[in-house]
Amino acid sequence: MKFLRRQKPLPLFLLFLIILTIGEGVGMGLASYFHKPLSGLETFQMMIPATAAFLVFRILAGQTQPFPKYVCRAFFAADILFLIAVVLESVLLPVSLSQTVSPILVLTGIVFFDLALFLEPAETKDAYGMLCKTKIKTILFYLFLFLILQAGNYFIQTVFDYFSGNRHAFLDFIELYSHFPSALLRLPFFFLCVFLPYFGEEYGWRGFLQPRMQKQFGMKKGLILTGMIWGVWHLPLYLFRYPSSTLLQELLHQIACCVLIGIFMGYVYLKTKNIWICTAIHFLNNAMIGTLFPSVAESAPSSSLEDQAIGILAIFLVYGFFIGSRVFREKKILEDLLLPRTR
Repeated sequence: MKFLRRQKPLPLFLLFLIILTIGEGVGMGLASYFHKPLSGLETFQMMIPATAAFLVFRILAGQTQPFPKYVCRAFFAADILFLIAVVLESVLLPVSLSQTVSPILVLTGIVFFDLALFLEPAETKDAYGMLCKTKIKTILFYLFLFLILQAGNYFIQTVFDYFSGNRHAFLDFIELYSHFPSALLRLPFFFLCVFLPYFGEEYGWRGFLQPRMQKQFGMKKGLILTGMIWGVWHLPLYLFRYPSSTLLQELLHQIACCVLIGIFMGYVYLKTKNIWICTAIHFLNNAMIGTLFPSVAESAPSSSLEDQAIGILAIFLVYGFFIGSRVFREKKILEDLLLPRTR
C-alpha cells in the first residue's frame, strides 16, 4: 500500500485500468469458451474506468480531502452486485431465471448509488465532479445538439449508401427516424434505470483521465490519446463478444470512432464541467444504436472495410471540426477540472 501511495494518480489509474480490464477479459474468455452469456460482463466492463478512478482516490485519500466515502462505497457495492449478477447469469441460474434476478441486482446497485449521492455532502460532490450545477437549458442544448449531430452522421452515411446503389436509402432513413420520437419519450425513464454503467465510463474517461492526459501531453494530443485508450480498452469485446476474422481492422475502427466521438465528448466536458451531461450523451449514443439499428446492436460490427471507412468519414465530418474549438487552446481551464478540485 505504501508503494501505491507513492505513485502519481495518472499511472496508478492506468495500472488499475489494465489489471481490471485484463481480469474482465479473462472472465469473458472463460464465459465464451463455455458458451455462457456475455451481456453481464459487457455491462460490468463499463464500470471499470470509474472503479479505477475511485481506487486511486481511495488510496490517495490522505492527500486529497474531502473524500466521497458514501459514493465510493456505493459504487464498489454496485460493482459487487454486478459481478454477482454475472455469476448467476453465467454459472448458477438458468437463463430464464437470471433474466429476472440479474436486472434486480443491477437496479439495486443503482439505487445504492443514488442514495449515496443524496447523502454525500455537496462540497464533496463538487470537489469530485459529481455535483450538477448546470442550468437545465444548457443540459438540453447539448443533448439535442448531440441528437442533431448523430442524425447528421447517419444522414451522411445514407447519402453514401444511396450513391453506392441502394435507391431506397433515404426512404429507409426516414422510416428509421419516424420511430425515434416515440422512443425518445421513454429514454429519460430508461436512463434513470441504467445510468450507472454509463457514468462508470464517463467518470473514468472524461472526469479522471482526459484532464490529466491534457495537462501532461497538451490539450489536443491529450484528448486524442484519451480516445485511443478508450478504443483499445474495448479489446475484450472484440476478442470474445464480437469475434471476427478481421480483429485488427475492427479494433482500429473502434479506436477511430472513440477518438472522433471523444473529441465532441471532451468538448462538452470542457465547456460544461458536468460529467452527467457526458453520461447522458453516452447513453443516448448507445440508445440510438439500439433503437434505430437493433440488428447492429445485437451483432458483430460490420467487417466491410468500405462501410467502416464511410462510417469513420461521416463521424469525422460531424465531430472532427470540434477539435478547432477555442476551448482546446485554453489549458488553464484544466486547473478547475482535475479531480478532486481543491480550493
